[in-house]
Amino acid sequence: MPTRCLTCRVLIVRGSRCIPCQRVHRKPHAQRRAAAGASGWTWSATRKRVIARDGRCLLCGSAANLEVDHIVPVARGGTSDDSNLQTLCSSCDARKGAR
Repeated sequence: MPTRCLTCRVLIVRGSRCIPCQRVHRKPHAQRRAAAGASGWTWSATRKRVIARDGRCLLCGSAANLEVDHIVPVARGGTSDDSNLQTLCSSCDARKGAR
């Protein structure tokens, strides 16, 4: 049975919004994960854990401006698992790039 879109009130067959309204009212990624009952994984918690594990930049030993870097980039099939993360200072991270 057709229903009406919650936003523009046009008749639709399925869902609560028509396709154009779905694009406009799309939730940010974090909200979608929370709504879907995600496990509570957050980048900030992972970042703190990896920096506490390593303590310093693994390339130069600096303790200032630390960042967490993917060893194998996500774009190349890497994950955000702790075993694929390392602590680098901002200058070493910028020098490394996406290799």
